[in-house]
Amino acid sequence: MGVILSLGLVTLLEGFNFYFIGITLLVSLGFVIQSTDVIDYFFQSQVKSKNVIISRNIAFFISSALKIGLILGNYGLTWFIIAVLIELLITSIALCYFYTSALGSIIKWSWDGILALKLLK
Repeated sequence: MGVILSLGLVTLLEGFNFYFIGITLLVSLGFVIQSTDVIDYFFQSQVKSKNVIISRNIAFFISSALKIGLILGNYGLTWFIIAVLIELLITSIALCYFYTSALGSIIKWSWDGILALKLLK
């Protein structure tokens, strides 16, 4: 829903500009990837942040090296957005790996509407 709203707003403000729509889609993809941060919050609640720190540091070092290469190569904004997405993706994959290793498959997760409402109260 947020992606559609973002695309609509960009189109309204900038017209049908493929560059801005592409940038908006890339940034929106980052928000979708960040949904795995729920695993980060789980590990924090269990006081097991070691796995989170390992995941984030691996992604940070790879992303930093990539960004230095992009700066030295004089690449444009789009490539830096892609580098940020790569960092988010590496973090998400590592978090999923550590969660799966410790507790089992993420595929078995299910939505519990009653619990969600209870937590919101």
